[in-house]
Amino acid sequence: MLTGFVCQLHYQGGGSLLCTTSEDSWQVPFARAPPEVRVGHSVTFSLAEGANLAVNLDVVQDKAATSSAPASPISKQSCRKLRRSITRFYNADLEERLQMIEAAEHLLGDLLNAVELDGDAICKLLCRCGWLHPPGSRAG
Repeated sequence: MLTGFVCQLHYQGGGSLLCTTSEDSWQVPFARAPPEVRVGHSVTFSLAEGANLAVNLDVVQDKAATSSAPASPISKQSCRKLRRSITRFYNADLEERLQMIEAAEHLLGDLLNAVELDGDAICKLLCRCGWLHPPGSRAG
């Protein structure tokens, strides 16, 4: 059995694994995975005969994950921060909302104009701006 990390998931149920050895790293696509598989999970898998396709994915359970720590890379604390950010935005008046949007736009502009693009920082910004969504999707 080989091991790798889930680096991409598709809506259709497939995705990609990142496999690393001491010499190199490569990506292997997969067509199906158990429902508990999330981006960042470590998994074991086999390669399909005659194809570069991962099959028989199984999430690796380490002893720390089976104790009190959650197995998911998305923690409850992250979810609470996201909910607080959304609540803070909707409880703000119009002027405060505009300030929050302008601050987010300014930070995004700085990140996009940096010499080296930092994808992690952009993702963190989007997570902090949980109130960004299409108009009309909030039930009121």
